[in-house]
Amino acid sequence: MPLFSVTGCSKFNEIREKVQSEQAVEKELKIDNADDFLKSYEKKIRKALADKDKSALKELFCQTVIDTTADMDEGLEYIINMADWSTYTGGADHCHSIKEYGGGFTWEYFIANAACEADGVRYRIFFEGFGWYYDENSFVAEHVGLVKLYIAVLDDNGDVTGLPCTELNGIYHPSREPLENIINVVLNESSTSVDVDSVMSPDLLNSADKDELDALYELAGLDPKRKKNDIYFFVGEQDGGYVISSVVHTNLDDHCLSLLIKDGVLSGAVLSDD
Repeated sequence: MPLFSVTGCSKFNEIREKVQSEQAVEKELKIDNADDFLKSYEKKIRKALADKDKSALKELFCQTVIDTTADMDEGLEYIINMADWSTYTGGADHCHSIKEYGGGFTWEYFIANAACEADGVRYRIFFEGFGWYYDENSFVAEHVGLVKLYIAVLDDNGDVTGLPCTELNGIYHPSREPLENIINVVLNESSTSVDVDSVMSPDLLNSADKDELDALYELAGLDPKRKKNDIYFFVGEQDGGYVISSVVHTNLDDHCLSLLIKDGVLSGAVLSDD
């Protein structure tokens, strides 16, 4: 995989469109207000965790996200066993936001979180996903599926500690730390060329020419408002490593960014035209 090459982005768009077009058939759940809609997700997550039912938890996700998240099973194993969820008690402070998008019909992306306690430890559970609704006057929603799920520990003041990366689809688990670190460097406007070089493999650093390296440095240095990534960050597998793919917006153009991460370092990158 070269550092940068200009190729098509049709595969990424195909996956993205599959997520957006998934139909709520067996998962249908019609509710008439946003609060109840999101609380219903928490109840389903809570039951699956308490029952240690990885299949039930996995079924809450969009099928396309399941199919395109290479480490989904590893995430399920981690989150199911990170606490004694049979002692789960939910908090009262639910928070959420909903983003509307246009199309042949209206669909939305929700981001929600709620405090909880299990086995004497306080947590905040974060979950994101899609719901569809058809009535603009009343929130009549159908459950399509989750895109992300992650849980953080709360300190004595109720503040989140060690919040996982929120960019990657699927379920957070500690083995994702190198992926998170590299994404944060490549897409952080405060990153310098030294920072970017520090996460690259020696082979990639030595084989990339100046123009390719400058393109990567420029991407890292852009203001975040000019490179807002899509709501999807797919996690695939390739050549014994992980391929992280998403859309980034640079200047007025959209590009598909793919990062190959092996042995904890950036081993390749492709920035392709959308």
